Amino acid sequence: VLDQEIQNIFEYLGNISVEEFVEEGSSNIKDFGLNDPLYTITIYKRKGETVDLNFGKIENNLVYTLENKMILKVRRNIIDSIENLYINMKG
Repeated sequence: VLDQEIQNIFEYLGNISVEEFVEEGSSNIKDFGLNDPLYTITIYKRKGETVDLNFGKIENNLVYTLENKMILKVRRNIIDSIENLYINMKG
């Protein structure tokens, strides 16, 4: 079950589609729940580089995310998948 949950997360990450562009370069990330994100996924790339995906406030079926100083709304499926993985790992 955990292998499938992990695979689901990678599939969602690979298929994240932006539903709405919200703001670029906003210093007011608090409005979007990104000052204290629900989740942060750190992706480690070659040569020690990292990319952080921060997920903030959820509205309806969308979640605010911050990527390269751009605030976006994406489908909340990724959050559901992370939460399911966490629950299954604890159980």
